[in-house]
Amino acid sequence: MTRAEWLGVLRFAHVLGAVLLLGNVIVSGIWAALGMRRDAGVDPRAVARGVIATDWCFTLPGGALVSATGVAMAWMSGWPLWQTPFVRWGLLGLGTSTALWLFLLVPLQRAWVRAASVETARVAYRRWSVVGWVATAPLVAALWAMATRR
Repeated sequence: MTRAEWLGVLRFAHVLGAVLLLGNVIVSGIWAALGMRRDAGVDPRAVARGVIATDWCFTLPGGALVSATGVAMAWMSGWPLWQTPFVRWGLLGLGTSTALWLFLLVPLQRAWVRAASVETARVAYRRWSVVGWVATAPLVAALWAMATRR
């Protein structure tokens, strides 16, 4: 394959990773909100198990794909990671969101799924939801930086 063909494959994989990552983050937040409504008739811990399952199936692979392909494309294009503004902002957005996910959201998911009562699960969910939407903002900013190359 030529360099241009490799870049095309990497670009496709990069967009696919972004769709998996950001799509799942947003859909999981909405799906969890619907499942956590008091009239939904669903055990809140089951909602938490669904969120955790989709994180393993979509968020984690999407983030890994975005990271690997982004760095590979920058390297192949001769763009210095920190001196290329849109790459830097993309990395900072992804890094910030990943740190929030690992250090705050994952422990909150564990508390949510292991809650001793429905009310305790609801408290954990509310905290998870607030932090989750905050963690989504840097991903959206990273997408904007990538799409506009700013």
